[in-house]
Amino acid sequence: MTVFIYPSPLSIEQWTSRIMSHHYLKLHHFCCLALGVIFLVAHMQSVMAEANTQAYPKSLTVKLRTLLEEKQFDTLNKLLHEYQLKTEADISNEENLFTAYGAFSINDFSFAKFFNAWVSKTPQQYQAYLARANYYYQLGWMSRGTKWSSETPKENIEKMNHYFNKAKKDIKRAMQLNKNSMIGYGLFILISKTQGKNKKATDAMNIALDINPSSYKIRKYYLGQLTPRWGGSYEEMLVFAQSQSHVTDNPRIKMLEGFVYSAIGDDYATNRQYNKAEEFYTQALTYGRNYQFLYLRGKNYFEQEKYPESLKDLSAAIDRFSESSSYYYWRSKVYTELGEYIKALTDIERAALLELNDEYIQNQKKFLSYQFSRQGYDLHKDQKNDEAIKLYTYAIRLTPEDSSLYFSRGTFFAEQHLLDAALKDVKMAIQLDPDEIKFYRYLDWILMQSKDWEQIIRYWNQYIERHPKNSKAYLERGGAYYHKRDMKSALKDAKKASDLGHPEGTRLYKRLKRNMELDSIK
Repeated sequence: MTVFIYPSPLSIEQWTSRIMSHHYLKLHHFCCLALGVIFLVAHMQSVMAEANTQAYPKSLTVKLRTLLEEKQFDTLNKLLHEYQLKTEADISNEENLFTAYGAFSINDFSFAKFFNAWVSKTPQQYQAYLARANYYYQLGWMSRGTKWSSETPKENIEKMNHYFNKAKKDIKRAMQLNKNSMIGYGLFILISKTQGKNKKATDAMNIALDINPSSYKIRKYYLGQLTPRWGGSYEEMLVFAQSQSHVTDNPRIKMLEGFVYSAIGDDYATNRQYNKAEEFYTQALTYGRNYQFLYLRGKNYFEQEKYPESLKDLSAAIDRFSESSSYYYWRSKVYTELGEYIKALTDIERAALLELNDEYIQNQKKFLSYQFSRQGYDLHKDQKNDEAIKLYTYAIRLTPEDSSLYFSRGTFFAEQHLLDAALKDVKMAIQLDPDEIKFYRYLDWILMQSKDWEQIIRYWNQYIERHPKNSKAYLERGGAYYHKRDMKSALKDAKKASDLGHPEGTRLYKRLKRNMELDSIK
């Protein structure tokens, strides 16, 4: 708006041409805006449709977490008890039961209020205690961190045990209310082994198998604690896996032996011996196409840069179990390497729904956002603004907190004559970063087209309140006052810009003052 302070006979068209010399846009007719809005609606609908062509099954995890946040505690109790009864009637339903409670393993301290409210409302229902125990178990690991014990601070271990003990207290209360739930025993096994209480873990497994002799999940939890990294050995794992009965009742028990080979594969993968790891993951799969074996081999294929093979295994794992964020995260990385960015986007969004506050997922989202914005910028340079807008829309979906993306898309909208859409984006950029002056200057230009001087002044007031010594801001606001015919305010802002050391402010102040003096004489 600076140029409009000059009290000269230049027309609006002439000033628009001057703006163009500073990389601004030409003034367009209002009818272009109307047509542009129609185009925008249709265009954005096509963008959203294209990005959602990869269908996903409905997520039990998302459903249960939504009910938790909505405080639908009675509905939660009913659904969870139904899963319990179905598992008691048919062990093949066990996976759904454990998946349901796994939905409450949330990496977010703020969710404590929901679990506490649930327990308070239905204190005689076991489901709330088991759900909160899963939550505390997750908080324990989140407090500890992922480093080796020798690299983990003592206070982190203490925080982990604090939450583990809270979880055990909830498990005990849940068992008093319903001793038949495998969930409590499974959690107790995991916590006891982590705390070095092996006998208690064994006792919990035996009690659980007395209640439900065909449980695969209880056996799997216990087997996972027999690995060398937990003080066990492959021999112990193998003996345990081969000694299990009830395979006829639950054929999945046969897959336990495969976990011995997958554990060996994990150790090779940790040491970057991916070819050896592949052999053992493949051996594990001879005991059944378990989704975890497929996932591990798929991830290992990725490290070997065998992307088609990785995609095949990860997709097969997801087909068998669609509630793991890790599976979608790694497949998103595979799609990225294959250049299939739309599929990578939808996968990482799914991963983010399933796992809150995960650093790796957030980094992948940022990386994809950068890829979309980089490609969009290249298209913009080639004057393909409609395609550039589409890619920037994807980037914004991935990182909606990035003000620069909204600003860039806003400029592209403006070049497509979509000034209403451009204004919305630039306002969002300002909301996200209220200290970037170029956002205000561009918004100034957009609002200038409709001569909305009042709104221009309000935004410059907002900026000046945050940056009271920015000479450029006073110069810009003075331009809006000039067009509003508020010459006193325009003169005052020009004087302020001059006092702050802006040379153009000094020149403009003198011209405005001289012209006002001439007007008074006339």
